[in-house]
Amino acid sequence: MDPQTAAHMFEPFYTTRAPGHGTGMGLVTVKRIVEEAGGIIRVETTLGKGTRMTVRLPQIELQKLEGDGQPPHLQQDQVPGQPRQSESRGAGL
Repeated sequence: MDPQTAAHMFEPFYTTRAPGHGTGMGLVTVKRIVEEAGGIIRVETTLGKGTRMTVRLPQIELQKLEGDGQPPHLQQDQVPGQPRQSESRGAGL
């Protein structure tokens, strides 16, 4: 990508696509998630050759699991894709 595009690529609503074909929120969203996790995004780009984005996230230590073996922030009644203990799956689900 050219230097002008690279300078704006992490700005909200910036897009090089035609109207109606993209909101320009993809890279800004990724950048925010990566930075909130303590990581960085490195961008290398050469016009006519391509662009490489490297995402680096900090290593975390695994902590002892509690209760039912789920990490503390995902106890059984909160596991994604699992019904809560007070819910039941209906027919066909």
